[in-house]
Amino acid sequence: MDMGDAAQLVGRYCKKRKKETQFRNDIPGSDFMGKFYKRNKTKISRRRSTSIKIARARSEHPVIISEFFDLLDQAFKTAKVDVKNHSHGGRVFSIDETGYKSKIQTKGFLCPVGRPALVLANSEGKTNFSTLICGNALGEFYPPSVVYKGSNKSLPAGWVMNGPPGTTYNTTKSGWMDQERFLAWLRWFDEKLTEKQVERPVVVVMDGASSHISVDIVEEAREKNIVLVKLPPNSTHFLQALDVGVLVLPR
Repeated sequence: MDMGDAAQLVGRYCKKRKKETQFRNDIPGSDFMGKFYKRNKTKISRRRSTSIKIARARSEHPVIISEFFDLLDQAFKTAKVDVKNHSHGGRVFSIDETGYKSKIQTKGFLCPVGRPALVLANSEGKTNFSTLICGNALGEFYPPSVVYKGSNKSLPAGWVMNGPPGTTYNTTKSGWMDQERFLAWLRWFDEKLTEKQVERPVVVVMDGASSHISVDIVEEAREKNIVLVKLPPNSTHFLQALDVGVLVLPR
């Protein structure tokens, strides 16, 4: 996360804890964040952003990969997951979110002269939506969560038809998960774990999208014995199993 993301997180934490501050609009300014960084230099470092191509190349550096697997190994130890025990694969989850456009792309066709033009029927409603997929290391998948771009509190019937059994549907302004929706999904996931009598703790590997990180999300996961593991930035194209082996197909 950048300094702006960190400031937002600090602001939300103080508000949740009902701590009195002099922050403008409840968000700490650059002076506070500068001092915060100095106090935590041994734990965090500041780096410049770079282009996606360069960032992706760096994410494939052996040191970055090694550090991630060290982190994953620590998560397994925390959750008491034995990687040599096949049944423990049911306690190791991966989640990934991918976006789609429902708009049909027009193409050119050869037709006899005098024939009417072909018409491709576009789907009704919004054109952008995303799907969050969740599966475990045994290959078992949980119902997906679909998020449409829109502001409708009650979704049109056509938006919630023919999905896999148990699919959940929602809307956001962007068509992607936000922190509120992800927190709701995490609570739904907890209910599914209980329903399926999955042993706790469980490990969930995910990307570091801002929608996946908040004080409420971390506290909820901790309370429900869910160990969250964040992938390194720009690494889902080779470290995220769902991205590489599953979601690449419908794209």
